[in-house]
Amino acid sequence: MSGCATVGNTRLQDADNQDIRQLLLRQDSASSARDRLQTLLGQPDDRVRLAAGREVWVYRSDKYQAKWQNFTNVSLLFRSQSHQTKELVVLFSTNGQALQWRLLDDSRDEDTGLVNRALRIPTEADKS
Repeated sequence: MSGCATVGNTRLQDADNQDIRQLLLRQDSASSARDRLQTLLGQPDDRVRLAAGREVWVYRSDKYQAKWQNFTNVSLLFRSQSHQTKELVVLFSTNGQALQWRLLDDSRDEDTGLVNRALRIPTEADKS
């Protein structure tokens, strides 16, 4: 049994800092870093055109993976998932060369079961 979902650019989930660095810094007269990145990851999620012809491209991906306790008879109480977020931001020059980039990779566990939710005790205002 598996419970996994990816939202956004699925190909970004497989990339790491070294892959991106090699791709963007490779000297290739046949194609620009912008063209190579688009070939690898497709169209960016966001594209911002700046003054003097520069562009910023943003790719995002969120991957959710269910934890083992979700597949037990107490899953309603102790449900949990791991959540990995990746975001790649690249600043391109007018000729498509990468001037700067940042790859953020954040992983965390999210507890979503009933035991993990805040308990709210009704007040007098709730009764009226």
